[in-house]
Amino acid sequence: MNELLSSICILSLTLLILGFILKKFNQPYLIAYIIAGVLLGPHMTGVFSNVEEIEVIGELGILLLMFFLGLEINIPNKRHLIIKPLIAQGMKVFLGFGFALLIGYFLNLDPKSITLIAVLFFFNSTAVVTEFLKKYNILNTAFGSTIFNILLLQDILLAPVLTLLKVWSGEQFTVLNFILPVAMCIAIFSFLKE
Repeated sequence: MNELLSSICILSLTLLILGFILKKFNQPYLIAYIIAGVLLGPHMTGVFSNVEEIEVIGELGILLLMFFLGLEINIPNKRHLIIKPLIAQGMKVFLGFGFALLIGYFLNLDPKSITLIAVLFFFNSTAVVTEFLKKYNILNTAFGSTIFNILLLQDILLAPVLTLLKVWSGEQFTVLNFILPVAMCIAIFSFLKE
């Protein structure tokens, strides 16, 4: 545990220094995260070389990201405000599968590979887009709210997709493992819809 805490301290200090340097050049702070990952990863300095440590920090990072995104959520109080994000996300999923099928057809890929390519098409970086919307003061506009709700809906859909990927990797499939994330997604969506 002490090694993990010292590694997190080194990571925080590195991010602080890189963020300060990149701010001088008007660059987004997200680049600092990528550079820090390369510098502190197993192939450079090796501060983070243990796979379990990297997984713990990754999960902690996702939890913090979702927490801070939750602070930004402006829950639509009318049903018609959620329609645009639903239509847009539906179009992203449909077009993502369409492009993946096209690529799979030309490259002769199996259905699992096609599905994985489709998943890559319809998931965007919520952190990057949200930072862009904040930087240009678009987040609190009607357009920014619609974009943010699309990203939120996309993040909710991530739970069933992660369950599917776990099953593909060989983990034992139980109905509860699949139904629980789907039920949670439906509950969150229903909460946002009202």
